Amino acid sequence: YAFSGTIDVCTLTITHPADFSYAARQTGNSIQWVITGATTGAREYTIYRDTYGVAGGEWNPGEAVVVNVDELYVGTYNYTIVATIGFSDTIQDTVIVTVDPDYYSPTAIQNIIAMLAV
Repeated sequence: YAFSGTIDVCTLTITHPADFSYAARQTGNSIQWVITGATTGAREYTIYRDTYGVAGGEWNPGEAVVVNVDELYVGTYNYTIVATIGFSDTIQDTVIVTVDPDYYSPTAIQNIIAMLAV
């Protein structure tokens, strides 16, 4: 048997947002991924923070998948998106989000003043 024709290989691509940090209590922080490469089939995604699923649903080619990362405690977080099309293709990307202490909060300022007064 000889094959004649083309094989349709689905290749997904995903943007890679830069790792970033923000000060605790700062708002308006999010990660946006854009997935392309598939126009048919079941398109699903799951977003994990460290090892816990925090969002999921269906993605549309060329449209942003957004996850809000506000209101996190001080620390470093690993956000990973895993996108699939049916059972045939999977792609993933990871963004590291670091939340720094808010040195300008009233409590932080009081602590600094108390340390300097000693």
